[in-house]
Amino acid sequence: MATLFEQRNYVHIWATVIKKRFGLSDVEMLIVAEELCRQLLGRGYNVVFDFLNHTRDLRNRFRHIAEQLSVPCVIVYLDPPQEVIQTRQQFHMGGIETEGRTKIPWEVVETIRSEFQVPKAEGRIVRISGETNIEVLVHAIKEN
Repeated sequence: MATLFEQRNYVHIWATVIKKRFGLSDVEMLIVAEELCRQLLGRGYNVVFDFLNHTRDLRNRFRHIAEQLSVPCVIVYLDPPQEVIQTRQQFHMGGIETEGRTKIPWEVVETIRSEFQVPKAEGRIVRISGETNIEVLVHAIKEN
């Protein structure tokens, strides 16, 4: 994925990897990610910030950075079918931790689900449902 993005002048900021590699909390990781976004966008890169961003406030933090720098912002809303969500939850709860994946306790899943706000009227939004490959994602972003 990073290679395909790189070929298109994209930088992939993967929040889970940053948190694990540097031992950061969500709050600390967001501060680091905001600064990375500012610097990379300011240098002309397209940035994909790969994080849950399940509330408007979280999404708006990054949308405002793009606005301050006068660069376009696209919110990509991945909206998979319920069976895909359940399979991923089971994997994350009982699966093997990797650099980019973390075991997530059921209570955390439920909290996130209860706090989730569907992206609406927050600028340009691309909704992708179902399983998708990176080419579909990149095309959707470019079209918007």
